[in-house]
Amino acid sequence: MLEPYGELYRIGGDEFIIMTIFEKKDKDNKTTDLIELLAKRFEEPVQIEEAPLDISFSMGLASYPYDGTKADELLKKSDIAMYRSKATQKGTLTVFNDNMLQNLTKRKEITEMLRGAVDNNEFYLHFQPQVYVQENMAWGVEALIRWNNPKLGFVSPGDFIEIAEEGQEIIKIGQWVLEESCKFIKTCQNEESKGVKISVNISPVQLIQENFVDLVFETLDRYDVDYSFLEIEVTESIMVESYEVIYSTLSKLRDKGIKVAIDDFGTGYSSLSYLTKLPIDTIKIDKSFVDDIERDSRKKHLVTTVIEMAKIMNLELVIEGVETKKQYEYFASIASARVQGYYIAKPMPKKQVLSKLKELTN
Repeated sequence: MLEPYGELYRIGGDEFIIMTIFEKKDKDNKTTDLIELLAKRFEEPVQIEEAPLDISFSMGLASYPYDGTKADELLKKSDIAMYRSKATQKGTLTVFNDNMLQNLTKRKEITEMLRGAVDNNEFYLHFQPQVYVQENMAWGVEALIRWNNPKLGFVSPGDFIEIAEEGQEIIKIGQWVLEESCKFIKTCQNEESKGVKISVNISPVQLIQENFVDLVFETLDRYDVDYSFLEIEVTESIMVESYEVIYSTLSKLRDKGIKVAIDDFGTGYSSLSYLTKLPIDTIKIDKSFVDDIERDSRKKHLVTTVIEMAKIMNLELVIEGVETKKQYEYFASIASARVQGYYIAKPMPKKQVLSKLKELTN
């Protein structure tokens, strides 16, 4: 099959090695030819008895002597590159580089440190206010997780959330966030900010857990928090992941008065058909559509269209990333919505945000 490109060896399971010897001047062209050959072979389903099976492949490339002079070095590095292909787009080849090794080392450290992070009290929440733009009155806050690890220091959510989802640690972390969010709402009630609500990000991994709905209800009940004070934020990706399970879960939550918001609307798998089917209450316009909106007519038209769509569908609207007075005034003139961003307040610790909320509600 692979002549004249090289020899094929199976090393176990669904992993194979192709060993090739190319002249340096021919390497790029012949590698491209090999990928095209493999892609062509996998275009048609493989027939196993009467069942057609669609098979995809991912490849990683390590070269002698640039990436190593020993077989185990080359195997390790080609494996790292292959997993990068799996994580990005199947049916492709990824060429190893040293940054991948650094990234892998960082991921390993984060994975190890995550396991005890909740029990060691390494997480904390910051809160960012949302206000009704036309009334300039507080709706409530979004809860945003932060992590300070003794060894790694401050770790961005962008660096650890995906890893936590892969290792299922997100389930324990998500429950901790919900607990802390309920405690915050109780504090607001004791501080006479009784109408303050909270929005909490929920991972798709949490949503597909069989006991997720019961855990949410039990936690709210334990802290005596009215269900209507909680809004959960989910990403657009849930529209194509386990739709039936997601629909059932979101419906049960909404039936009890919990609000459901689609986060970062317009950056993922946007589909009007899904918006009409999913049990949701709110869409959040992503910050990328707000940046430079004063000068970008295309963004203005797009955001205006989303605002009109939200009105027609009777959905609440949250506009993220409002950072200037001009942006705030622009949205105040065209939308009945909540806004969130640095112009109102940065994410802040509990004590500071309680003061800010009093300022915004008086």
